[in-house]
Order: sequence, then C-alpha cells, then structure tokens
Amino acid sequence: MTFTQNLTNVVLPQALRGAITPLASVTIALIKNTTVAAAIGVAETAALMSSAIELRADLNYVTFALVAGFFIIVTLPIGIGLTSLSRRMAVKR
Repeated sequence: MTFTQNLTNVVLPQALRGAITPLASVTIALIKNTTVAAAIGVAETAALMSSAIELRADLNYVTFALVAGFFIIVTLPIGIGLTSLSRRMAVKR
C-alpha cells in the first residue's frame, strides 16, 4: 500500500470516527461563546430585556424563555446531527 492509499483507507476514517464527538462539543461551545461576543451579546440582550421588563413586568419569564429558546434552537440541531453522524460512523461491534 502506498502512503496515500494508507492515509485515505486506514488512517483518516479512524481519525474521523474519533473526532466527531469532540467536534460536536466544541462546535456547540463555539456557537455559545461567539453569540456572547457578537452583536447580540450579553449587554445588548440585557438592555433589551431591561426595556421589555420596564414596559411589561409580567413578561419577565417570557423574555428569559425567549433568550434561552434562541440558544436551544441554534445548538440542538447541531448536537442531534453530529450525534447521529457519530452513531452512523461508529465501528459495529
């Protein structure tokens, strides 16, 4: 077997199988951390929540639920997709 054949047929498939699960965790953490630093950051979200709570104090929990729901909507499909990919590529024992 040549080096290229060895790499494409043996090494890379094994490395990819082992890297999918940590890749999922890192991707989700990256999305959460990027969101904090992005335009929709903590300060802007807090200001939005503050103005919403001042206008309608009864929407306090709804505002928190919307912010939490945003993170769930962004990260849940990535987690499900990468978990499914990890199970499909796992070695059958």
